[in-house]
Amino acid sequence: MSDLRLPADLAWVLLVARVISVAPPLRRTTLKHHALRAYGPASVPVFVKETGASADAVDLRNLDPGEAAEVGWLLEVLTGIEGALGTAPVLAGDTAGLGPAPAEDWSQTAGRILAEAMPEVLAYRNRLPAARVAALIPQAAMRAWSRLLARQEAPRDMGAPPGDGKVAITRHVYAHGGFFALREMEVAQRRFDGTMSAPGVRAVFNGFDAALVLPYDPVRDRVLLIEQFRIAVALRGGPNPWVLEPIAGLVDAGEDPATTARREAMEEAGLTLGDLIPIGRGHPSPGAVTEFYHMFLGLADLPDDASGLGGLASEGEDIRSHILPFDAFMQRIDDDAFSAMPIAMMGLWLARHRDRLRAGGGPG
Repeated sequence: MSDLRLPADLAWVLLVARVISVAPPLRRTTLKHHALRAYGPASVPVFVKETGASADAVDLRNLDPGEAAEVGWLLEVLTGIEGALGTAPVLAGDTAGLGPAPAEDWSQTAGRILAEAMPEVLAYRNRLPAARVAALIPQAAMRAWSRLLARQEAPRDMGAPPGDGKVAITRHVYAHGGFFALREMEVAQRRFDGTMSAPGVRAVFNGFDAALVLPYDPVRDRVLLIEQFRIAVALRGGPNPWVLEPIAGLVDAGEDPATTARREAMEEAGLTLGDLIPIGRGHPSPGAVTEFYHMFLGLADLPDDASGLGGLASEGEDIRSHILPFDAFMQRIDDDAFSAMPIAMMGLWLARHRDRLRAGGGPG
């Protein structure tokens, strides 16, 4: 049996994520002459020595060997601190990655996202080295944030599933972990006649939430699109894998999609947006992909010199922007001249609301 002393917020995450059971006796305590600082790929709280300080901690006692091994591996992934079991995980030596003290609501913000990400992180134990799993945590956290955002949504489509809406997953495997993840499962669901379907094997491409924004200048009556190379189009054999698209970017863990849209407009096209108007949100391919789009129209000043080159070199982006008059933009939609499907939906929304926007009717 093993004992472990953890920062109180980190212990809460492990309990909520069922990494450890509630069976071992828990005892809250105060660790004197230590402070809490954020550290590691997940910015989790760790103890650092600091004379006169004190830190809230939880003692976990009598962990069984299997549970202790799992927690020890997880702590190595989250913090890089090896051999934490039997002592408090205290950071010593190299503190280059040391951040500020965790926010007071860490367990309910970043900690809540981390708890949601734990099943994916733990799925890679005995399959990938701890350092490799640590590198996947930012993507796992973004996927976790997507699920948390989904739980905040009101029912859509028909409003209610058949019967009790039961979905039974009897086998679940993270078949691949990387920037994207591939999940395979055996699943049965409630049928419209009230019976349960036979179990069937499904594979799901596990992506992220993304924010898409179409910049529109209501005074000059023009839009801005960006052009960049897209590998999926090339792999399908498309004749031109340099694709015209709305500005878009992945929603970081804990980030509001509207914030993502504004950030990406600046990064990809150097644009500071005015009013940001929700257009719609949804799945581009709900049968196989978890990716979810938050689409916006962004009011912007688009003079003739607003187009040009952009993108972040740190992300390997090579982007060219284009300004299209509204009529030319709609003609291209009518001519089926865009490869990226969201453009058509966003353009048709704009056509429906354009007169109001041009009259200064605002985002309402």
